[in-house]
Amino acid sequence: MVRLKTPKKEVGKTFDYEGHLIECKLTGKSFNGVPSTAWFHINGEQAFRSVNGAITFIEPSETAVEQTHRLPKVSDKIFEKYDGRLVEEQYVFELAWNIAKQRYPDMNDKTDIFGMIVNSIVTRLITI
Repeated sequence: MVRLKTPKKEVGKTFDYEGHLIECKLTGKSFNGVPSTAWFHINGEQAFRSVNGAITFIEPSETAVEQTHRLPKVSDKIFEKYDGRLVEEQYVFELAWNIAKQRYPDMNDKTDIFGMIVNSIVTRLITI
């Protein structure tokens, strides 16, 4: 079986792989401070899996599209409320980042460990 070669990963790039439209998206993980990307089906499922170094294509499940939740329509007041909360959340994150940087000045701030420390501080600040 001849496998198609996928194009170079670039966030937002789409590709037709064996009749399935896949898109390159961020995975939410990073390696050495570099965000990682992967190919995903339109329904949000990952399109490839690596097992013991062998990369295999994963067919999209038919039920995943049905399970996707759509956000209900809400009033402008709700949007304004959450916009304010987003500003507060950003402030708490920046505060936590600065605290972590002061506590661990020699630590690379692009590592996952540093991010976990920041998230821990955010959680503690929220509980305060």
